[in-house]
Amino acid sequence: MSSFGSWYDEQKAAENGGASNSNWFSIDTDEVLPLFNAENLQGFSFENMKQTMEGQMPKKILGMGYQQRFKVFCALLFLSGLFFALAFFVGVPMLALKPQKFALSFTCGSITFMGSFGIMKGPYEHLISMDTL
Repeated sequence: MSSFGSWYDEQKAAENGGASNSNWFSIDTDEVLPLFNAENLQGFSFENMKQTMEGQMPKKILGMGYQQRFKVFCALLFLSGLFFALAFFVGVPMLALKPQKFALSFTCGSITFMGSFGIMKGPYEHLISMDTL
């Protein structure tokens, strides 16, 4: 198997009318791009990668599998976005008259945002990652 560097040298030599200038620009692509070397990809398969990733994820959290947790995560994330939008578009203009509108909607947005990630990782792991315990 020829490398790109040798092919490039051959093309350059052909352009120069056969004058060999092979040391002008020579790159060993196996050294420059070791991840794309064919020997490194021998045991790679997407199925092995999927099994490895699933092995790292906990199977059940709060009685829900990964797909159910992801759906709840998306719903809570969307709900937090609505609360934040409500806080900024309704609460901020009314801040001088009724500050509790902003405070309540922003607090609910923050709780649902943190809750979405708590559902995804697990409540205990989420609290540990926030350094609260």
